[in-house]
Amino acid sequence: MKHMDMLWPLFTRLYHCHTGNDAYDAIFDELCRVLELDGITLVLVPPDVSWRQPQRYRCFDGGACYRPLSELQPLLYQCHTRLTARHWFCSLRVPGDQCCGALAVTLKGGVGELTARLRWLALQLSQWQLHFWQLSQWRAHSRCLEQWANLSDRPQLMVADDGTLLFANQSALALLRLGTSIRQDDAGQLLLRGQGTAFIHFGRMLAGRGEGQQVIRVPDTFQVVHLVHLPDCRYWLVMIKDPGLPARLDIECLACLFSLTRTEKAQLLLLASGCCANKRIAQRRHVSPETAKTVQQSIYRKTGCRSRGELLLLLQAMS
Repeated sequence: MKHMDMLWPLFTRLYHCHTGNDAYDAIFDELCRVLELDGITLVLVPPDVSWRQPQRYRCFDGGACYRPLSELQPLLYQCHTRLTARHWFCSLRVPGDQCCGALAVTLKGGVGELTARLRWLALQLSQWQLHFWQLSQWRAHSRCLEQWANLSDRPQLMVADDGTLLFANQSALALLRLGTSIRQDDAGQLLLRGQGTAFIHFGRMLAGRGEGQQVIRVPDTFQVVHLVHLPDCRYWLVMIKDPGLPARLDIECLACLFSLTRTEKAQLLLLASGCCANKRIAQRRHVSPETAKTVQQSIYRKTGCRSRGELLLLLQAMS
């Protein structure tokens, strides 16, 4: 596709934007320029919002704005596309109807060779809208989660207790598109490939966990997979090992997720290096064993881990 080498960086920038960032307008302007369009108008409706609450919609424009927005309302609740002499309209939906959107593209001329590019644009924005609303939800819940989602370069997903896929970062989206190791069914549920060709439902992975267990290394999967439960919520992080990336402890990501202090990060690094006994940790940090024990208990409380073994499994999952 023409200018594909320019389009992927633009969508990467979209994924890296924070929800309150003004950079969205500049990215949509650039999309218009690269795709040779007069304008793009995108309207997104958050999950579980009625059409009677347009004040909660989010609108993004690039180039010439399409107005009035009320004309796009039928696209939000009826899945179809429509072409006129100057505009191309498309409904944007995600599996499970968790959210919906409407795309209006203002053409410079006829649609002609643009058809493939416009369908590709609609597909990318359909995937991005779920990411955007998830970031919005996380922003209200925790800035740390939003930061984690944008910074991680490893295949990672967030899944609800019932198996509903809530978020996939760009590396995980690439695996979803391939469909060889992870998939999403029509109901929006996450499936992971087992050792053979069969796929395992996420809910089955949770069925065998011990009560209160925060970290699980999933057996019998095609790739090494860890599940990390986030304290005080019903979300799980699905961490997929990428054989193309070297193993390294992402201590900043861990600290971001669980709001660890500088002292707690330093103690975790010692633990990851094989320094497990509180007495040895105290010697290395030049503090008393009681202080080292207090810091360790604080780490357990924040991460939800109940033992040193579970904490080591968490460190392995984040490496």
